[in-house]
Amino acid sequence: MTPTLTATLPTSARVDETSLSLVVLAGPPGVTPGRRVALDGPPWVVGREPGEPERALALSDGRVSRRHASIGPDPEHPDWVVVRDLGSKNGTFVDGRRAVCAFVAGGEVLRLGETLLYVDADARPASEPGATASALVGPSRGLAMLRREIDAAARGSLPVLVLGETGVGKELVARELHARSGRPGPFRAVNCAAIPRDLAESTLFGHRRGAFTGATEASAGLLRGATGGTLLLDEVGELEPALQAKLLRALEEGAVLPVGAAVPVAIDVRFVAATNRDLVAAAAAAEFRNDLLARLAGVVLRVPPLRERPDDVVALLAHFRGVDPARLADVYDADVLEALALYDWPRNVRELELLVRRLEGLGRLVTTGDLEPSLVSAFERARGEPAQDASHATRGACPTRAELERALAECDGNLAEVGRRFGRDRRQVYRWLERYGLPRAYVSTCADPSSPADRGSRSRACDRAIPTGRAPR
Repeated sequence: MTPTLTATLPTSARVDETSLSLVVLAGPPGVTPGRRVALDGPPWVVGREPGEPERALALSDGRVSRRHASIGPDPEHPDWVVVRDLGSKNGTFVDGRRAVCAFVAGGEVLRLGETLLYVDADARPASEPGATASALVGPSRGLAMLRREIDAAARGSLPVLVLGETGVGKELVARELHARSGRPGPFRAVNCAAIPRDLAESTLFGHRRGAFTGATEASAGLLRGATGGTLLLDEVGELEPALQAKLLRALEEGAVLPVGAAVPVAIDVRFVAATNRDLVAAAAAAEFRNDLLARLAGVVLRVPPLRERPDDVVALLAHFRGVDPARLADVYDADVLEALALYDWPRNVRELELLVRRLEGLGRLVTTGDLEPSLVSAFERARGEPAQDASHATRGACPTRAELERALAECDGNLAEVGRRFGRDRRQVYRWLERYGLPRAYVSTCADPSSPADRGSRSRACDRAIPTGRAPR
């Protein structure tokens, strides 16, 4: 019988009022990554020698024209920023597509010459003065919010549930929680999906000597082994139902009953659970205990997927390669940096790290010819599209909430089709959903997104926005 669903997962606080800033991601020597200017006043003139207008951003890039582009709020629609090419020789590109004039709303990657810029939906630097150093690398707003949430959660004792797609770094979040908690005990991690079924109970809760055949020595088990510290239950959604009941009891009573024992043993453990499953849906389908979910979700942290934070891609490339971000252009061609910033990263940070490890053996400048076709497909597709020219665009280029909801319904949630209706790409539709607080969920069911056949099915699946009843981050 399906239980009545009572557990709900709290969402992270949304910031409704945002301001935009322009951030330098990467460029040739002389261009300083991380430089940030607020897009809250007169337009900035960007170029190699932009002169002395009220606001000028100079880039030491030989392929950037003297006065290359202007970037600033649109007078008629102040919630939007307009990017105008000023007749540059090598063009201005927005999300890979050449632009004469384009509206942006935050999250876009711009290319001027060999310099990559990013339109950030927050004018504040991601790392604020006095912020704790973090192993979570990246300047994105989403990651900055996550770091602040980790700081707040680490000081408490409630169990923490970490949600996120495969490869986003959920274990790293758990390690950050432990490192900042001040707990003197060890950090322990167990992959719940990999525990042998016949040894699962003793692995977690321990056993007495002689409790079963082969138990020649007593074992404390993982929960007792983490006393005074933190235990990460990775892939917690894969736990067998019988183990879910025993784990619930351990959470409620602060004690475990080893196999073969008659008396429970007290434990002092901070529980962190991680999963890429929708546990609310699993509980509704009687695949996961609703009461255990309620216990585990004392604090809920969501790790944003890498496709939503292209500014982190460049920072992670430098981090994994072990180079100064200012020297990244010595390692990767500008086309490579742009292509990777536009890629969807279905396997997230783990996929990016493996790519860097594979490419560092080349011992020369990495070009797009060194990348798999899937990594450059979005970049090449955008390059083949006609130039954007929104010089005479109407308010319809920025749909109202009602217009967007109607389009989502008529397109059956297909975000690519919604984008085509408004003359924008799928990435912009993601940002509209965020702006209006519309729910979305991503379905990724393909066996191998890297294969040509499965890439198509993944694209279709991930292009669907499915109402979940929960607000987004």
